[in-house]
Amino acid sequence: MFQNFQNILIRSFDNSFPTKLIGRTNISNNWITNGIKISCKRKRELYLLKRNSNNPQAIRFYNKYCSILKNIITEAKKMHIRHQIHHSDNLMKTTWKVIKDSTGATRPPSPITKINTDNKSIEMPDEIAQAFNNFFIHVVENSDNKQVDRNRSNELLTKTSNPEYTEMKVIPITENEVLNTILALKTKKSSGYDGISNRILKHCATIIIKPLSHICNSSLTKGIFPDRCKYALVLPIHKKGERTDRSNYRPISLILSLSKVLEILMHNRLNQHLNSNNIIALEQYGFRKEKNIDNAIFSLTNTIANALNKKQVIAGLFCDLSKAFDSVNHSISLQKLSHYGVRNTCHSWFKSYLTNRQQKVVISTNEGKHTTNWDTVNSGVPQGSVLGPLLFLLYINDLPDSLRKLAIPVIYADDTSLLIKATNAMELHDKVNNSIYHIKEWFAVNGLTLNLDKTNIIKFSSKTRKETSNHFSYLNTIKEMNNLSFLDRSKQDIIAEKPNRQFVAKTKQRLLCDLINVTLL
Repeated sequence: MFQNFQNILIRSFDNSFPTKLIGRTNISNNWITNGIKISCKRKRELYLLKRNSNNPQAIRFYNKYCSILKNIITEAKKMHIRHQIHHSDNLMKTTWKVIKDSTGATRPPSPITKINTDNKSIEMPDEIAQAFNNFFIHVVENSDNKQVDRNRSNELLTKTSNPEYTEMKVIPITENEVLNTILALKTKKSSGYDGISNRILKHCATIIIKPLSHICNSSLTKGIFPDRCKYALVLPIHKKGERTDRSNYRPISLILSLSKVLEILMHNRLNQHLNSNNIIALEQYGFRKEKNIDNAIFSLTNTIANALNKKQVIAGLFCDLSKAFDSVNHSISLQKLSHYGVRNTCHSWFKSYLTNRQQKVVISTNEGKHTTNWDTVNSGVPQGSVLGPLLFLLYINDLPDSLRKLAIPVIYADDTSLLIKATNAMELHDKVNNSIYHIKEWFAVNGLTLNLDKTNIIKFSSKTRKETSNHFSYLNTIKEMNNLSFLDRSKQDIIAEKPNRQFVAKTKQRLLCDLINVTLL
């Protein structure tokens, strides 16, 4: 059913918008009007007149003309930026974009020209794409964690959380809901393998609403996710570090716009089930509507401040996971979904969603795009999808429960931090070791790899009460640090933080607006 619908849509799209090759054109600034272009041409003529005549009157007229034109250009640029901000859906994002554009900080991503593998260095674009695809597909097999234990994972899950959750219901989808979902999509030009972007889908929403609503309802009631929606184009996006190291790239999936619509509809139903049963752990601050980074930082700083005020010793364990989203074990994920009430038809739908997913890597060079063949993905949740983040939250949702008696977790998506309190240094050392042992076991049996080289421990102390300077090595693997960052905040920032989120947000907004004015001067 979906295949026939998609074929008709693609055929109509290709007939209406045939592909044409066009030359590359220089992109002019949007704030440069035709009047400014004419004035700039006139300025050039006056310059030549001034240079050739040496007439004092021509020189004065030219200088005055330049001054007036400069003011006009500055004012035109300000008006354009005000218009951008006034019509923005995301003020903070637009403001930072304006600042980067004005300061020249926005640069197009550099093409990937070289990649190092285990045995050799690769420079051919097709081979680079294939090397990335192999790395992303086999990320679990290449990891050091070989201790995945579904039975032990289920034992830890049922031991710490409610054994009985109500079953998730299949709520019928209405045409109006599908239409609103399509119209709410971000207007982007990027698309999946079919070439149909969100923008195109929004333009034809009213035409396709009836058949698409029927397909979505059929998918949910039968518990089958369409096979055509399981194909994703993967773009390797550089995070940080050496650009020739494949592990420093994040695989971002470009999925079908039609798939996004179906995922959003299921996401809304799953989210409603989770919220009505209070399933998501309170310590999780990532990918949640009413929580953000500021809330996580507030929780961390508040816990540290309270401990120091009570004359306790406190340390933070900041964990680093390797390829967390790509390492999600599908069998364990489905097991946890069932535990949280996603059973029967809904469980079959998510099993269909995770099973037999296909991907191929696309890299862009100056010569064009280079792709690999389609390959089957056996683990992980697609980064760039709608359901991926929520499925990951459920995957690690029982982690806080298993650690709550030992430490205070603060989790933002896969950034896991533990705060451990004690009355003295030796007790703290024992509690930290115990916490490390338990969290390592939890990660191991769930197929996640704790990067010990990047996992650190730090002790917090107030200025008036300095702790002893002795350092410990915990379980002979994790060393104590003097400073590190938590969600881009250093130790000094965390200790000095006086959380007032509304004040901070307003101050940031005022500062950004001031920065815009500064960049225009």
